[in-house]
Amino acid sequence: MLEVVRKYDVDGIHFDYIRYPDHDNCYCDGCRQRFEESNGLKVADWPGDVVEGGPRFSAYQEFRSTNITRLVKAVSEESHRIKPWIKVSAAVFSDWPQCREQVGQDWVAWVQQGYLDFLCPMDYSASDAGFRTWVQSQRDAVAARIPFYPGVGASAPGLPLGQVIDQIGIARAEGADGFIIFEYQGGVAADYIPSLGKGVSRGTTYLPHDAPVVEWRVRQDGKALEEGPATSDAPVEVEAVLTLRGRFQHAPRRVWGTVAVTDLAGRTVREIGGGTSDGPLVEGEVRLAKGLYRLEAWGEMALADGKRQPFVVRGPFVRVE
Repeated sequence: MLEVVRKYDVDGIHFDYIRYPDHDNCYCDGCRQRFEESNGLKVADWPGDVVEGGPRFSAYQEFRSTNITRLVKAVSEESHRIKPWIKVSAAVFSDWPQCREQVGQDWVAWVQQGYLDFLCPMDYSASDAGFRTWVQSQRDAVAARIPFYPGVGASAPGLPLGQVIDQIGIARAEGADGFIIFEYQGGVAADYIPSLGKGVSRGTTYLPHDAPVVEWRVRQDGKALEEGPATSDAPVEVEAVLTLRGRFQHAPRRVWGTVAVTDLAGRTVREIGGGTSDGPLVEGEVRLAKGLYRLEAWGEMALADGKRQPFVVRGPFVRVE
C-alpha cells in the first residue's frame, strides 16, 4: 500500500479484507509466541486456553484486534506523512462490535483515532429493515467524526434496481454522507448505474471528504451537547469556524460558507448564517422540536489557481428530547 502512495499519483488508498478470516484463527507457533510476549505470560494449554471457552479467550481476541489496528495505524500514518493530502478509507463489516470479536476488526477505534478519512460499511442485505438498522448503528458509532458511505449490495446478495433505490433512500434518510454500490460489473455496471444517474443520483455531487475543516461548538444553557441531548424548551446555541485546514494537496486561500441546521437527509431546517475563513465565527440560536438533526456548512473554496470549488461539510448531530 505504501509503495502505491510513494510511486503513483493516487488520490487515496483503500483497505479491503482488513481482518482475520473468522473467529477461529490463528493458532500457529508464531501467533503463540507473539501473544505470550505481548501479555508477558506463558500459555500452558495451547490453543485450548485461548479458544472460545478458554481462560485466555478474551485476551486473545484483544490481541487479534490489536494486530489489525496496528497495521491500519501504520499504513495510515505513513501514507499521510508521505502525502498529507491523501485519503485513507476502509471497507468494514456492518455489525460492530460483533466484528471486533469475530474477525478482529475494531473499525470504531480506527475512526476514533483518526486513522481513516472516510468509512465504507459493507451493508449488503436483502432486508431493508436490517439495512436501516445497520446504518443507524453506524451513524451513531461514527458520530460525525468522518463521512461514512454505506455499501448497497446490488450484486451481493443481488437486489433488483428498485430495492437498490430504496436502500439509497434509507441511507440518506438515516444520515449517511453518501452511498456505494457493490459492485461495478455486469448488469450493475450496464443497467443500474446509468439508471441511478438519471434518477436518484442525478445532479452534482460534492464529496464530504474533500471539504475544509469546520470547527463546531454546540451548547444549550452554556452546556456542551457532547455531554447529553438538548431539550425543546430552550434554544440551541451554534458556533462554527470556517478554516483553511483539510487534506488538500494545495490548501485553499479562502473559504466562504453558509451554516445551517438540517434534518438527517440534509434538508435545511434553519439557516444560522454565513461567514468566511478570514472573518468572525458564524453563530446563532435556534429552537428545535424533538428529533435528531445535523449541522451542515456549504459554500466555495478559492483555490491557488484562481478556481472556485464548491464543498459540503456535514457536522455533528444534535438530538433534541
